[in-house]
Amino acid sequence: DIAREQEYEPLNLAQGLGRIHIIEKLDEHTEIGFNEILVLNEVPISLPPVAGIIVTKPSTPLSHINLLAKSWGVPNAYVKNADVLLKEYDGRWVSFETLREKYNIKRADIKQLDEYQKRLAVRKDVMTPRFDLSVKTIAPLTEQRARMIPIYGAKSANLGEVTRAHLRGITVPNGFGIPIFYYDQFVKENKLDDLIYELMDDQKFVHDPAYRRERLTDLRERFIKGKFNDELRAQLVQRVHAEFAGKGLFVRSSSNVEDLPNFNGAGLYDTVPNVKDDEKLIEAVKIVWASLWKFEAFEARERANIDHSKAYMGVLVQEGVNADSAGVMITTDPFDTGNRSAIYISAKRGLGIKVVEGKKIAEQIIFRTRSNSVKVLTRSDEESLLTFDAEGGVKEIPITGERAVLTDEVVRRLARAAALVKAVFRGKEQDIEWVYLGGQIYIVQSRPYIQGI
Repeated sequence: DIAREQEYEPLNLAQGLGRIHIIEKLDEHTEIGFNEILVLNEVPISLPPVAGIIVTKPSTPLSHINLLAKSWGVPNAYVKNADVLLKEYDGRWVSFETLREKYNIKRADIKQLDEYQKRLAVRKDVMTPRFDLSVKTIAPLTEQRARMIPIYGAKSANLGEVTRAHLRGITVPNGFGIPIFYYDQFVKENKLDDLIYELMDDQKFVHDPAYRRERLTDLRERFIKGKFNDELRAQLVQRVHAEFAGKGLFVRSSSNVEDLPNFNGAGLYDTVPNVKDDEKLIEAVKIVWASLWKFEAFEARERANIDHSKAYMGVLVQEGVNADSAGVMITTDPFDTGNRSAIYISAKRGLGIKVVEGKKIAEQIIFRTRSNSVKVLTRSDEESLLTFDAEGGVKEIPITGERAVLTDEVVRRLARAAALVKAVFRGKEQDIEWVYLGGQIYIVQSRPYIQGI
C-alpha cells in the first residue's frame, strides 16, 4: 500500500515558526500553545490553533484537521517516525517548512524570533460575521438559498442552494433549518448572555488557557441544562412527526462563523447522528447550540480575530442516510494546484464520520476529467465501519469482504456530481461531503475549498 511505504506526505504547504511539542497521547488535559508545532502519534479530531502539525500516521488532505491547517495557513505533514526523528528539537523553537517532495526544519535564530514577536504585535482587524435575528421561520431546505447564511448558517443555506438546483443524479436528503433567532432566544431566556459577557471581560479567562477551557466546559453544561422554549419544542416535534416519522435524523451545526474568508471552521462544531426520539431531538439541538463554545472553536475564532459576540448557531435537522459508503471530494487536485481538470475523492465504507476525522487512511482517488481516467492513490485501511443503531445513534461493526470502496463507475458518477455542484456556486472550487446508498448519490454538504497546497 502506498501510504504504508511512504515516509513523507505534505498535507498543507506552508512555512511556520514555533516551538516543537512532541505529544505521545493527546487528550483534553494536554496544554497546547498557539505558538507550538505539534508532533502527534495520531490524527486528532480537533485542535485549537497551532503553528504547525506533524503526524506520524498517514492522513488525507480533507480531514477536518487539515482543513483547519489550511485556514490557519500553517504547515501540516505526515512524517514517518517524526516523534523519534525530531526528538532533539522537542521544546525548541524551529522554522518548519513543508514542500512537495521534502520538509525543512531547523533551529530558529534570533532574527526570526524578533520578526515573529513583531508580527504578533500587529493585531488584525476584527472580523464581524453577518447575522440576521429577525427571521423566525423554520424553513425546509427547498426554501433556503446561499444568501440566507446570516439566517440559517452556512451549512444549511448552502445545501438549500444545491437542493434548489435539482441536479440530475443527485439527491439532497430532506431537512429543515432552525434559524439563529432561536439560539439567541435560548441564550437570553436562560440568561446565558450575561455569563458570556462576563467571560469576555474576565482577564483570567482571556489569558489562562486552562481556566478558559474549564469555564467553556461549564458554559456548555449550562446550555444542556437550560430550559427549552415550549413553543419551539412543539414546532419541532410536530414537524418531525409529520415529515420524518420513524426515521433517524442528523441534527447538524450550521453557524454564521464558518466558511468565512480565510476561516473554514471545519470540524469545530457538533453534529448528533441518527436521532430517533423526541427528547433526544431537543437534547441534540442544545448540544449543537452549545458546541459554538467548544474550546477548540473559541480558540480558532480568537486566532482569526472573529467577534465572539456576533457568533450564532443555526441548526440543520436532516433525514439520515445509512450509507454503504461515504466521504469527501473536492473539485480540484489538492496535490497539484495546476491540475484543475481533476476531482479528488476520499471514501470509506459506512457513515462518513470516519473520513472527516482522518484517523486512518481513506481510499483516495484522483479522477482526471480530460482523460476520463481513475487513479487510485490509496485503499482504505479501516477494519470497521460505522452504521446506524436501531435504537438511535451509531455502532461500529467489522468490515468483511472486498477492501475496495468505490468502483470506477461510481467514481465517475461522483465526479460528475462534483462538477454539477461546483457550477451551482459559479465555478468556485468546492469541498463536498457525499453519501452513497443503494446506487444513489446524496450530497450532504458543500463549502468553498480553501487552497493551500
